[in-house]
Amino acid sequence: MDILSIRGRPRLVGRGIHREVYRLKDLAIKITRVRKGSETKEILEYAASANERNKRIRGELNFLPEYYGAMITSIAGKRPSAVIVTFHSYVRPLTFPSLDELKKVFELVVSAYRKGYLLDWKPSNFGKRGKKIYYLDEYGIGKGLIPPDVAEDFNAFFNAMKKRLMAEMKRRTDS
Repeated sequence: MDILSIRGRPRLVGRGIHREVYRLKDLAIKITRVRKGSETKEILEYAASANERNKRIRGELNFLPEYYGAMITSIAGKRPSAVIVTFHSYVRPLTFPSLDELKKVFELVVSAYRKGYLLDWKPSNFGKRGKKIYYLDEYGIGKGLIPPDVAEDFNAFFNAMKKRLMAEMKRRTDS
């Protein structure tokens, strides 16, 4: 993939519902695609809020990889598309955790809980560098029962349903 403004060829290492994660040397590059038809102001606000959330949450939780910042750019191709890119230090995900690593994962989950946060417990959300365990999915950290990325899914689903219902109602009243 060619991400404008980035030298080198990042390699895809993970794909989630909302983001793709690429690795370029010691960087994890998380890409959020912008919805088609998004206004510039909406894109800027989303990028700014993602940047602020990444900085704030790392001030509260010490088990996240280092965060370097965000930018808005494009992916090259037939139809360039806008993306929001965040940069983090790369931490290899846990593959087959040992009992000691599992114990550290649970300690990390309890530590987050004591600070009022709930984590998305998917095994791929945890990684290790040296002897330290990290949580890799900052969008899977929530203050409520539903992590922000899942809430974003629900919101998108309900907005799509509302749009369809409104179109159907309009079609029926126009008939």
